[in-house]
Amino acid sequence: MANENKSEQNGVMKKLCIIFVLLLVLLIALIPVINIVSGREDYKNEAVQKVAGGWASKQTIDMPQLKTKKTFEVNKQQEYLFYTLDNCEIKAQTKNEFKKIGIFKIPVYTAEICIKGDFLNDLNVKNNTAILSFNVSNSRGFVSEPKFSVFGKPFKQNIDKNFEVSIPDGTNKIPFEIKFQIRGADSLNFATGANHASVEMKSNWADPSFEGAFLPVTKNITKDGFSASWSIPKIATDTNTDEQYGVSFIIPVDNYRMTQRAVKYGVLFLVLTFSAFFVFELVTNIKVHPIQYLLIGSSLVVFYLLLLSLSEFCPFWAAYLFATLLTVSLIAAYAFTINKKLAIIIKLVLLALYAYLFILLNLEYLSLLFGSFGLFVIISMIMYATRKIQWYKK
Repeated sequence: MANENKSEQNGVMKKLCIIFVLLLVLLIALIPVINIVSGREDYKNEAVQKVAGGWASKQTIDMPQLKTKKTFEVNKQQEYLFYTLDNCEIKAQTKNEFKKIGIFKIPVYTAEICIKGDFLNDLNVKNNTAILSFNVSNSRGFVSEPKFSVFGKPFKQNIDKNFEVSIPDGTNKIPFEIKFQIRGADSLNFATGANHASVEMKSNWADPSFEGAFLPVTKNITKDGFSASWSIPKIATDTNTDEQYGVSFIIPVDNYRMTQRAVKYGVLFLVLTFSAFFVFELVTNIKVHPIQYLLIGSSLVVFYLLLLSLSEFCPFWAAYLFATLLTVSLIAAYAFTINKKLAIIIKLVLLALYAYLFILLNLEYLSLLFGSFGLFVIISMIMYATRKIQWYKK
């Protein structure tokens, strides 16, 4: 009798060792899956670069500058002096859309921007002619020539993108206005550089991500778009660095990022699924062959390839649902050939696990909390299922 119990114990330990080796093999199989996800994401980034080349990339709008030349009487050298930009009001309205390249949809925008403000006439110079300059990070995005006006008079752009401005004597402030239409992708940002700057932005994009050195003072986000405003005094800015702020037009559910996060839980799924089969073996004395473990584990690995490929053509939730149904149906049907009761148990376990994973993927900031409690419940269930097993006899 003792020899029989010892033989059973050795059999259990041997089976655990085999399962552990199979888990290592399947873990190695997950590595190419991760590489495939990264490769597809790189392929999408190439599509983004193609759009940026033909449309325009992310845009940063710099503050206008007004400068004049001063000649020093001692050495007759010349240098540029800059007028102080006092107030600057920016109004921007973007129309967002998708550009399609192959199977990829790339978000782009066209922005109508109006910049109004005034410079302080605070330079003690004899020269009444100044140069107004204005830059954006990607000038390829201009839809048409910007319209400039100073003192209410329009100015024509020079070849070097500078504008000569005549400043009347006795003028305290130099008012200006710039209007233009510009294309871009991914984000729209603004640079600091005024004594006081204010920005009002409206867009038809419903999923903005506000970024940079300053967050908006007010914002309103609806399903039809958003509006936001910034108010930035000079005292809040760092004069030693070029600070930027604005908005990034994000895609709320990035299928590649979600798939990468799902693959990270692959080991957990393999362990929990194999645990369910192993506990069933212990409770019912119905044996599951190592080859059957390997085939079931392979199905769990293929799930992520199904998820990735389907998510490129349909919403992530639909891809996840379809991949889950295919995987669970396959494993449950295979388990049915072993034992009918096992098939029912495994089907319920896998459905619960995939529902648990989907919740984890959508609770990005609470995933650790929810995941910890979920694992606690799972371990409790395993302990309850094995409570009557006589381990020394096994």
